[in-house]
Amino acid sequence: MNVKTAHKTIGYLATGGTISSTPASAGAGVTPSLTAEDLIAAAHPETDGVAFVAEQISQLASSSFDFRLLRTLHGRVTHLAREGVDGIVITQGTDTLEETAFFFNSVWDRTTPVVLTGAMRNPGEIGADGARNLRTAVAVASDPAFVGLGPLVVMNDEVFAAGAVRKAHTSAVDAFVSTAGTAIGMVTEGTPRLFSTPRRSDPQRYGAGDPKVALYRCSLGDSDDILRMIEDGDFDGLVIEGFGGGHVPAWQMPTIERIAGRMPVVLSSRTGQGSVLERTYGFPGSETDLRRHGLVPSGTLNGLQARILLWILLSRSAGPQEIREAYAAC
Repeated sequence: MNVKTAHKTIGYLATGGTISSTPASAGAGVTPSLTAEDLIAAAHPETDGVAFVAEQISQLASSSFDFRLLRTLHGRVTHLAREGVDGIVITQGTDTLEETAFFFNSVWDRTTPVVLTGAMRNPGEIGADGARNLRTAVAVASDPAFVGLGPLVVMNDEVFAAGAVRKAHTSAVDAFVSTAGTAIGMVTEGTPRLFSTPRRSDPQRYGAGDPKVALYRCSLGDSDDILRMIEDGDFDGLVIEGFGGGHVPAWQMPTIERIAGRMPVVLSSRTGQGSVLERTYGFPGSETDLRRHGLVPSGTLNGLQARILLWILLSRSAGPQEIREAYAAC
């Protein structure tokens, strides 16, 4: 379609994932292979008066994403916004979609809508959802009601704030849920409807560094062996997913104290939802004890989100006070 005659122009960045996966040979598992152009053709969004500026960024399962690819995506999205597109859609695998979404929610400082989507069923399956998800994502990215709301995730006709979404099922088409309790919108008969405006913290700036940030999850009866490996490794930061409101086994405290003496350590909860406590419990290994030894509460951020934010902060060599202020705003 000619861009000059289209009602809307959408930038489209394809990266691979289930939405683009087909079998390489009979009986083989599916792998990313369909291109951006293939996916556009399958979704038929041109009937909605949309023109595309499409680019194939990668052809990967999102389990192989890294921060280098996120930088590339951010650079291309920024370029498209500067070129004046009405909205931008990114398709990727759902394995790490919530992490990509949170990264963009943390760094995107423009009003142009950025909408992420993917698929839970590959194109060869009965009930494949990729083409529909792409078409609804384009509808949201094209709608003026979603301008200035920050990055969004569209899956299964639901619209989620990118800073409050997680994958909660391995294979169901409604695998994505909101950590804030509900979606902010819905697409019905091709028409997006906005229910509420998401809350966002101020966008962050990432730097040239590529810090190594570990994520450790507490579990009943675990030793401190993994923590000592992190202590002895070349990590620049650590996020701990504690029990409940933010607790660790008492016997891990000496190792955690030593780690916190040489790198930033952020305390999150393995529950994945709710704010980390700060001053309720006082036993050894409690949130009060951990804060006393320098750990930074993650606020409402789960462990995956807290790790993304710590990477962003450390990539620009943020100091202890700046790190604390960033999490206090979450």
